[in-house]
Amino acid sequence: MRGKTIRSLAVAALGLGGLAALAGTAEAARAGALAAPKITGVVRVPAESADPESDKKTAVATCPAGKRVISGGGWVSAEQSGDVAKLALIELRPFYSSQVGSSGYHASAVETSVVPSAKWKVHAYAVCADISSLKGWDLRLDYTDTTDRPKHSKEVGCADPAKQRVVGTGAVAVTARGQEDKVTLQIARPSANGDIARAQSQKVDPAYTGLHRLDVYAICVDKPQGYEVKVAPSPQKDSESIKVASANCSSGRRPLGAGGGISNVAPPHISLKRIIPSNPDEGYAQVIAGEHTPTNANWDFITAYAICAAK
Repeated sequence: MRGKTIRSLAVAALGLGGLAALAGTAEAARAGALAAPKITGVVRVPAESADPESDKKTAVATCPAGKRVISGGGWVSAEQSGDVAKLALIELRPFYSSQVGSSGYHASAVETSVVPSAKWKVHAYAVCADISSLKGWDLRLDYTDTTDRPKHSKEVGCADPAKQRVVGTGAVAVTARGQEDKVTLQIARPSANGDIARAQSQKVDPAYTGLHRLDVYAICVDKPQGYEVKVAPSPQKDSESIKVASANCSSGRRPLGAGGGISNVAPPHISLKRIIPSNPDEGYAQVIAGEHTPTNANWDFITAYAICAAK
């Protein structure tokens, strides 16, 4: 269902009344900050693919008992480092099953051109936290129509934007079976104030006429203590074949989630290779994007988003 839950003198001049009002305002601000929930027990759970001969690979990271997914990420690696250019993320997806109480994060990637050795992997991270600390936890989903357009973009917001904020995002480029290498992800990120999640996919080859759609996910919770979204561009901003961006949380905060995006001027054969949150004690998010085939085109910078909250 679209956009719905998956589950001195100046002081003296003030007078006593003015001072009391100021004190009351400050006290209210402090009380509001203290009233915000604090997310506890944050851990990052890794997983990697185990299907060595496939041109599409998936990794599933599952949260341990007593915890629930709040975000995740994925990245690709290859035995021959040059082969990473031929790989692209197509799925970054949180999941939750109320029936069995399990949750976690899927990451899938494909070969956009043949990797002869097939010796590559996709890795997933699930960021999980104590269920008891996740006030207002909600997994949201929306999706585009299924069309043959060259590019799809979509966003989904929290059910209560006045109260909730996005702590995790996800995106899936959906194609027919056997056509997964035709459309890849270019954006999976929160907005700058964390009220929505955005995603974008694009055909690898504009000549491809097959149908495809884009799913976008947001994990929302009641706005936690110290919530912020930190945004940082890559230092590379011209025609570099690989670009890396990292966003750092402010002091006293840790990463809950990560997001990233490629510029709208990027050509079709540019895709995401990595979107990951660091370990909770490291305090950053990292994004890598690159060319499938070399180009002299200037495809601008990429952007990393770190979703952070108080430790």
